Amino acid sequence: MANSKASRNVSYIKPAEAPFIKRLKEQVGFQEGPTVDTKREELPKNEDGDGIHERDDEKPQVVVIQPGDLTQEEAESILDKLQSDDEFEESDQKISFSRPEIGRASCRERV
Repeated sequence: MANSKASRNVSYIKPAEAPFIKRLKEQVGFQEGPTVDTKREELPKNEDGDGIHERDDEKPQVVVIQPGDLTQEEAESILDKLQSDDEFEESDQKISFSRPEIGRASCRERV
């Protein structure tokens, strides 16, 4: 039983590359890809922290086909309004739920 715990720990030691492979990689300009440890690295954090459309090139593209379609300025004003509404909703108000009266009356009628 004690031996089974030791066999659970699996590790991998990458062997050294042969000299001719190193020369080939240098001639070609090969760069190593991601490794197993890459997923443990910390990603850069955003200033806002919300992760929504951080840069201008990541924003959706606005295309106006017909008159009356939503323009980029109108879309930005709506986004600003939505963001200000989100800030308002984050208040410390207590939310309470109650059963609707209609449901109680319909249960009594069935009996």
